[in-house]
Amino acid sequence: MHTIKDKSANCMDWVPTLSEWQGPMFLRIVDALAADIASGRLNRGERLPTHRALASALDLDLTTVTRAYGEARRRGLLEARVGQGT
Repeated sequence: MHTIKDKSANCMDWVPTLSEWQGPMFLRIVDALAADIASGRLNRGERLPTHRALASALDLDLTTVTRAYGEARRRGLLEARVGQGT
């Protein structure tokens, strides 16, 4: 089960439950993101949490989340714009 706590200031407080997925943590984040997009829990144009916010919420290293967002971008699951978010 993935959690979407709040949609404030156009930035979603999305926190995935990583225990549902297998493999390295960064891939678990990508898999959770893909599942939430496919299920409609996440919609086009919604901003994801910043790298730091998600790392803090998941108690992970910042580089793990950065790597996950990079892989998700490579797979075409998200796009990031400097100054506008992910």
